[in-house]
Amino acid sequence: MIIKRMKLGELLLESKKISPEQLQRALDEQLKTHKRLGEVLCDLGIVDQETLVNFLSDQLKIPRMDLRGADIDKTALESLPAEYCKKNLVCPVKLEGNKLHLCISDPMNIFLIDEIEHRTGKKVQTFLESPSVIKLTLEKLLSKDDDRLSMTADAMGQKESTGHDDTA
Repeated sequence: MIIKRMKLGELLLESKKISPEQLQRALDEQLKTHKRLGEVLCDLGIVDQETLVNFLSDQLKIPRMDLRGADIDKTALESLPAEYCKKNLVCPVKLEGNKLHLCISDPMNIFLIDEIEHRTGKKVQTFLESPSVIKLTLEKLLSKDDDRLSMTADAMGQKESTGHDDTA
């Protein structure tokens, strides 16, 4: 038996989450913007991110992870470059043996998942989260690192100036 992988628009239509007219409107807009269909549907107000993520989680049997309350392992976070995570809307959450727990906004992007497995040398276990929550989480986590780096640089500058003062 061959299982056909349905596209997002087909899944939403079949479950009556959107109408054929709404899908066509979104597909027309997608041609202009070259964005992902889910993003276009949200931009047009046809569905909201939470509804879309919950729907995908149910349909694809991929668990959700609420990043807002997650304890994110610094080692996992450092397994991918910050800019790469921001660009691809992914957030490494936890390393568990040879497995990387990864929040992702587009679980149907098999190429991205394969690339992450290749980059990290880990088997990726995906969890769904909305793009906006992933962006917000990355901004918070990365700004904390930036703050720590700034504080370290400030402290080093103070030690240097203190050292110079002692020798003068």
